[in-house]
Formats: sequence, structure tokens, C-alpha cells
Amino acid sequence: MLLAVMSIAGAILFLPLLAAGSHQPMTSVAGFAVVISTVAILTAWPGLRSADLTGLPMPLLRRLDGVRSPVSPRSLAIGTISGTALGVCGALALRAVHAPPFPGGVLVRILSVVFVAATLEIILHLGVMSIVTRLAHGRRWLGVLAATFAFVLLQSTGGALDHPRPVILAATVVNTATGIVVGWLYATDGLEYAALCRALAYLIPVLAS
Repeated sequence: MLLAVMSIAGAILFLPLLAAGSHQPMTSVAGFAVVISTVAILTAWPGLRSADLTGLPMPLLRRLDGVRSPVSPRSLAIGTISGTALGVCGALALRAVHAPPFPGGVLVRILSVVFVAATLEIILHLGVMSIVTRLAHGRRWLGVLAATFAFVLLQSTGGALDHPRPVILAATVVNTATGIVVGWLYATDGLEYAALCRALAYLIPVLAS
């Protein structure tokens, strides 16, 4: 239920950024947000079930089930450092190809980071990676690759392919690297640290633009 609420909140708060980027009213892009949030909700439950069966770590979410898991300073540091590194590389790559600035004001951008990158996208990552890892009999690297593919595919929607080819190529390379690192963090340290990494990897290029 918590993940479903987070998905819906992420979709709603993503609308201003999506509308600003497409130069359309929010009512015209609402359907896209509904589809994305529906997919996230539908993958969340089997994803959580598969994560339980394959032993993928979610230390903080486990607290909802009464399992006490302390915050790992090591995992927190890895998530912060890797997310910052990805964010800086992403900002430099987009600047090198003269990518247009992200749409919307600063508040809209920050809200999109918090509720889209750290919730909606990470829930989709959870679902795809957990389900594929289970189907692959515990081979987590296959789950990481599948989740990365889904992540890059998601980033290619909403008008992202309307940009010049160098911008699309740079964004695809950055998103592929981000998807792999986020999946690796999920597999080794936990979903929450992967969400932190993803949020920082998105926040820095967004604010830098």
C-alpha cells in the first residue's frame, strides 16, 4: 500500500515537469502519468514477493514488517558517493553536447527528483529486478541488466527522443550507467540506498542545468 501511494504521488508531482517539457497543459499529459503509475503499482507487489523469495535486501522497508535493521554507514556512504559521481558525470555529459536545460522552476525540479527518481522509478526498478532475478533462479546480474533496460526505456519516453542525436546518445549512456549502479546497489546493499543513489544522480544534472 505504501509503495502504491508513493507511485501515485510521484506520478502527480511529475506532471508539472512533464507539462513544462512538452509545452502542453497538464491535462494533456495526465494519461502518461497514469500509465506509468499503474505499471509501477502492478509491478510492486510481485516485485516485493520476488524480493522476499530471492533475498534481495530492503533493510528499511523491512521495518514495516517488524524486522529491525540498522542503517549501514558504509552503504549510506556508497550510495551518496556513487550517486554524486553519476550526477556530476551526467551534468558534464549533457553540458558537453549542449543539452537544453530541464524544464520548470527549481521547486518543480526538486519535487520531480524526490517523488519520481526516488520513488516511482525505484519502484519500477524493484519490480523488474526482483521478478527477473527470481525467474533467473537467483542470478542477480540478469535482474540488474533487465532493470537497467527498463530504466533506459522509461527515460526514453515523454518526448525524450525529440532532442538532437548527441543529446539522446549522451543521455542513454548516462542512464545505462545509472541503471547498472542502482541495480548493483540494490543487490548488494539495499533498495533504500539504491534510491538515494538514483535521487542524487538525477538531482545534480537537473539543478546544474
